[in-house]
Amino acid sequence: MNNALGIVQCAYGSTSGSSSSDSGEDDKIVKSKQERKRKSSSDKDDVLVLKSQKLSRRVESLPLPSGILNMFSDSSTEKDATDDNTDTSKHRGRVRSFAHEAGNWATYVYVPYNQDDRFNQLISSLVQVLPSNLDMQVIDDFHVSLSRTVVLRHHWIDSFVETVRQRMKNFHSFTLSFDTPEFYTNDEKTRSFLGLKVSTGHDNLLSLTNEIDQSLDEFRLPKFYENPSFHMSILWCLGDIRSKVTDTVMMSLQNTFDNFMRQQPVYRRFDVKEVQCRTGNKYFSFWLR
Repeated sequence: MNNALGIVQCAYGSTSGSSSSDSGEDDKIVKSKQERKRKSSSDKDDVLVLKSQKLSRRVESLPLPSGILNMFSDSSTEKDATDDNTDTSKHRGRVRSFAHEAGNWATYVYVPYNQDDRFNQLISSLVQVLPSNLDMQVIDDFHVSLSRTVVLRHHWIDSFVETVRQRMKNFHSFTLSFDTPEFYTNDEKTRSFLGLKVSTGHDNLLSLTNEIDQSLDEFRLPKFYENPSFHMSILWCLGDIRSKVTDTVMMSLQNTFDNFMRQQPVYRRFDVKEVQCRTGNKYFSFWLR
């Protein structure tokens, strides 16, 4: 019996020892697998880091487009841009009627006039009559104003243009005539203009202006002058020079104008077939019936 028990105990002891040995070998296998996993994971991490570094260097080497860079320009850059727009040396000494601001568009409505070389002869003749100390310069574009120059927000442009278009579509074409050279100034008295005053067609222009005033009022913008003196400016200079222009000069201007119109009567009148609106660098035409 004891021998049997001993045999059983030896058998169990042998079994227990074998189990412990197998367990130790299993632990080694598990540890080896874990180490291999850690090494594999570490290798993958190293590869990812290397790829990330290469991608980072590649991104850093690509220059950003100037359009994107300008989106994040600092205040000094914006100030320089504003200063450039208000630099009077770049506008022949002219001063803005209102401060430059992004999104604001200088806007006005007018009747265009297309001059030619013969009409330019009239302008040259008028300049010769003026005192030599007046630095008069020819206007860039000839027109008869139907509104003040107002500030229009960019997102208002389409709506404003459409309201003017609707108001102009029922007007018929008509004829304008000029009869008197006259001096004018802008509201700020920073510039003077020599213009040709309108005679025939004044009432037609007034009707157009009244309609345009309603469009301006819809956007809470200032209307045209209450009693407008419609004219086409042809020359301008800095400052208010009206006190320097004597009656003798005005008489000489009138005589020069009349002599030219007697020789070239076709230039005294012109047909108004369209009204235009300029806002910033955009032009819109409204054809009359």
